[in-house]
Amino acid sequence: MEDRDISAETSAEPFPFLFFLMDVFLRPVKRFAELSGEKAAPWIFPFLISDANFLMVYMAGVICFFSAAPFMEGRERYYLLREGRGRWLAEQAGDILASSFLFTVISVAVSWIPLIPVLKFESGWGKVIFTLAKTNAGGLTDLFWKLSAWYLSNHEPLEAMLATILIVSLGSSFLGMLMFLCRLCLPKAYSIGIPAVMVVYSSVVANVGSFSEKLFFAISPISWMRVTRLGFTEYGYQVSWQAQTSIIVFAVLILILIIAGRSRIRRMDIT
Repeated sequence: MEDRDISAETSAEPFPFLFFLMDVFLRPVKRFAELSGEKAAPWIFPFLISDANFLMVYMAGVICFFSAAPFMEGRERYYLLREGRGRWLAEQAGDILASSFLFTVISVAVSWIPLIPVLKFESGWGKVIFTLAKTNAGGLTDLFWKLSAWYLSNHEPLEAMLATILIVSLGSSFLGMLMFLCRLCLPKAYSIGIPAVMVVYSSVVANVGSFSEKLFFAISPISWMRVTRLGFTEYGYQVSWQAQTSIIVFAVLILILIIAGRSRIRRMDIT
């Protein structure tokens, strides 16, 4: 019998665009490294994903990636009948989780490519990231986004990278599961429209100001992926919860979406 492979059917189109996005954001970092004569450490992704504009475009790529998944179309109804509802749902959820992790890991690797001429693997943050975060030296190369000095001072590179990969993978999985549930319950357009609204709303949250951000942040799942903002305190006011909370809440929401999907599939007429 023919084996199913959802991952092979998801779109590869976001990856060239992802490289272009990384190149635009990292070009000033590369120029600064060249001007300073220093090498850049590869631990840049936590800062990139925390920029509201980068995150919004990045998550649009995640939506594009999952929008190509067949879910309930074509052969998937045959697989559902052949495998049974429970097993089919488990495989769908597993594919979404695995694809999200793979997409995140590839994204981290892609973030190194524009920096290859000046890239140096080292255990610390490195002089380039440290200087750009702690000073206004980025103005020399028109750096248009910020690296958090607070985050750099309070976290080690390996810890930051592992936490970022986990949080972004879970956030992408949440979006993928939401799209999957929408496809089960609503016309296909909603599976793109609803996540797209959530992504745009994350940009609104980033621009409401620190004192209002915490309230808006709590109902903005995409904002929970801005790693360097998690636990950040400004003027004695914590603008967002800790990274551990993002991990727990994403895991709970994914579980809820799986349970909701199971309930929906049990009531579906697939004959």
